[in-house]
Amino acid sequence: MAKTDYRTGFAWVFLSAGLGGVYWIVASPGIEEARLTVLAVMTAICFSMSAFYFGWFKPPAAIGEIGRLPRAVLILGLIWGPISYITYRYWPQTFAVTIEWGQTSYDDEKNRQLGWVEQNSDIAPIRALILVRVKNLQPISAMIGMYKVELETDDGWQQIAAFDMRTHFMLIGSQENGGHFNFADGAFFDREIDNKNYEPGAVARGWIAGTCLPPKEVVHPHKYRITVRDAAGHEFISPMIEAIGPTPESIGTRFKIGPILDIKHYRFADETCPPKVKP
Repeated sequence: MAKTDYRTGFAWVFLSAGLGGVYWIVASPGIEEARLTVLAVMTAICFSMSAFYFGWFKPPAAIGEIGRLPRAVLILGLIWGPISYITYRYWPQTFAVTIEWGQTSYDDEKNRQLGWVEQNSDIAPIRALILVRVKNLQPISAMIGMYKVELETDDGWQQIAAFDMRTHFMLIGSQENGGHFNFADGAFFDREIDNKNYEPGAVARGWIAGTCLPPKEVVHPHKYRITVRDAAGHEFISPMIEAIGPTPESIGTRFKIGPILDIKHYRFADETCPPKVKP
């Protein structure tokens, strides 16, 4: 009788600890990933030990007791499965990312010129133009320290090199007939996030201008993935986002068009990859 009471007491202690672990997971949004992982594992172990001391299963101690294995696996599955789901459900969310517009352009697509970027007396073509929205889902303010945009290809995800639009400016125009270029200004993502803290629920929205695309033959058109990391190291990798941008003819309507640029002292840069862009 004393042995039974001993086992029952342990069962209730582990059960209480497991319930406490579940409460902590649910009631502590924003807990760090490493701590949440340890807490989830310890919670599942507590529930497993409780089931063991209640006598719901017995682990096979020898080859001859292998018949106990299916029951043990079933009970442990009924414990670890829901704990895994709860952990996934309450896994700390960092950012939500959407793409409002996304468009690419290659050399053989002269009718789809997206624009140009001035950099160090060179004029370089924009090969990708993407309008991004990033929402801070954390319970604290966050500063976006890094981002990258990738295109889906036959060889997996490949990064698009992004111009640092904090120090360069965008041009809209044509290289034909001597060139006619206007300054174009807009809410570029680099400028929007530069040294800025975003409060919980706040949104960063802006254009990303890219270059050095993967070969056209292997690219899956309009399929993007974006990685965002804040200054504290919290990272979010979006699922695949399918987005189609405005027609090249309408791109100019989405930017504030300025005066004509005198390009006599500029040269059209040969596209070398990787270019001098934001690291």
